[in-house]
Amino acid sequence: MKKIIVTGSFDVLHPGHVKFLEWVKRKFKGKLIIVLARNENIEKMKGRKAVFSERERKILLEAIRYVDKVIIGDKKDFLKPLLKEKPDVIVLGYDQWVDEKDLEKKLRESGLCVKIVRAPAFNEKRWKSKKIIKRIVRLFGK
Repeated sequence: MKKIIVTGSFDVLHPGHVKFLEWVKRKFKGKLIIVLARNENIEKMKGRKAVFSERERKILLEAIRYVDKVIIGDKKDFLKPLLKEKPDVIVLGYDQWVDEKDLEKKLRESGLCVKIVRAPAFNEKRWKSKKIIKRIVRLFGK
């Protein structure tokens, strides 16, 4: 069975995430594995603390029917879980900072030949984590 990996923080899980995971599962028809970002990596990348803990985010993702497995990423080496799982396909979110060519090169140098795909956005005007958090703050105050 084909292994598909998606990486991300999935902090404040929303319909855009679910639509994304559904799209990945239907398009690539295999075992969908999520490598979940560590709390400290979210803070480094986004400049804010995670709303939910790693364990809470893992529980939420495991409840989604399209997801077969959730693993928490490595604190120092983001390639480590990819090398361990040996995926056939890695699907990046439309707004993820990862450069496809650079990632492909690093994986190839490590002995993996992986197809890397960039997913489309799913209603990003409404379903974008940053916008949802701003909407929550606006509605309920700080």
